[in-house]
Amino acid sequence: MIVEIEGTSEIVQVTIRWHGGFDQRQQVIRSVASYRQLKDFDAFRERVNELWRSGRSTTAIAKTLNAEGFRTPSAGGKYTRCTVRKLLDSWQLTEPKRAQITAKLATLEPDEWWLLDLSTHLAIDRTTLARWCRRGWVHARQLPGQRRWWIIWADKDECRRLKKLYEHGRGWPHHGGSPYPIELKTPKERPTRKEAKHK
Repeated sequence: MIVEIEGTSEIVQVTIRWHGGFDQRQQVIRSVASYRQLKDFDAFRERVNELWRSGRSTTAIAKTLNAEGFRTPSAGGKYTRCTVRKLLDSWQLTEPKRAQITAKLATLEPDEWWLLDLSTHLAIDRTTLARWCRRGWVHARQLPGQRRWWIIWADKDECRRLKKLYEHGRGWPHHGGSPYPIELKTPKERPTRKEAKHK
């Protein structure tokens, strides 16, 4: 059996070589780490932009994308109004809804970021950052309330690590092993408030 991945996309060509010289080829769809890895990402993004500019709702856009056969990064996944909204926010096509919280809770400590702001700063999609928060791959805290907003601590070193982690994840099939080495998914020790103040 010969397995060939088209770049870092979701497309996998599988060739089964039978005795007697007969080759059977089959295309398989795999899951990928981000939308940008999708083979038709440029066409997909243009279609989402076109539908949004036409005044369609996020529900209508999701139904259209599914009907037209656009794939999600998760093999076999379907688009929903929530995933479309997250995409529109990450591409800055909408005005993201900010946290309705008290000034005390909204005060950020040194090197802390709102998840959305860090997503924009590092060009990493917000769903990926949220997943890293839940896995403990970044120093993060979650605010109380219905929306449970994430605040992430990341100094310059951590920003560089997160970029490397993201790039490694996008190209992981070529690394011959686990997509996330331990050194890339382990955050550095966060300084105490006293240390940060004298930094």
